[in-house]
Amino acid sequence: MDLKIVSWNVNSIRARIDSLTDLLTIERPDIIGLQETKVIDEEFPMKLFHDFGYEIIFFGQKTYNGVAIALKKNSQITVKNVIKNIPDFKDEQARCLTLRILINETIELNFINVYIPNGSAFDSPKFDYKLSFINALLNHSQSLLRTTEHLLVMGDFNIAPTDIDVHDPKAWEGKILCSKTERNKFSEFLDLGLVDSFRHTCPHSSEYSWWDYRQGSFRRNAGLRIDHILGSEEFIKTCVGAGIYKDIRKHQKPSDHAPVWAKLNFSNLLKG
Repeated sequence: MDLKIVSWNVNSIRARIDSLTDLLTIERPDIIGLQETKVIDEEFPMKLFHDFGYEIIFFGQKTYNGVAIALKKNSQITVKNVIKNIPDFKDEQARCLTLRILINETIELNFINVYIPNGSAFDSPKFDYKLSFINALLNHSQSLLRTTEHLLVMGDFNIAPTDIDVHDPKAWEGKILCSKTERNKFSEFLDLGLVDSFRHTCPHSSEYSWWDYRQGSFRRNAGLRIDHILGSEEFIKTCVGAGIYKDIRKHQKPSDHAPVWAKLNFSNLLKG
């Protein structure tokens, strides 16, 4: 059994209906994590997902943030639990959604879909919030790993882990998204036993998932890889591919992010 997972910061879901329609039509992912939906729950465009045969779970707020997870409706995937925000972390912003699902009533999977704060500037309270948020997310991830072998953390991390993930490392050295402090925090996810699915399958590839709207950044491919799908070691054993749907960034009125994806094959686990 193959499972295709996509994570995408849509930067306003109502502005990306056409691009989402293309993604759902062409790629048909099994699970989609969306960030920066920027819509209250009462106005979320559920019909789009229902029309394509998806169950959609969302957690939003007005104008900013917001996360959602869509799952293709079939008898193989069953949602067992939903958690909004990070447990034991007081937060007024809608940035995290955790699902526990069962595949074939056999394999338990935990998914965290997250929109980590940008941080703004090192001397800003927003940067302190970013670090506090990451620490809480690390604790949440570690707690889930105690109860299951299969954990996936996906979303906009707002961190480029290494220089290979940056178009111009010298220009970005020490700046927000690329600082040593932020990169050390990203490494703590790896220390938990999580693995970067893209880097696992493309160890030497310089590809990016975000390009600033300004200065022709996309045309010049002046981007950063800040969107990630991390999986526990048991998860990564099933990973047979990963990449970035860069072409979607060529659409009219695009998000500044491109969707990232990972393909998993659970056949051997299901046999066991």
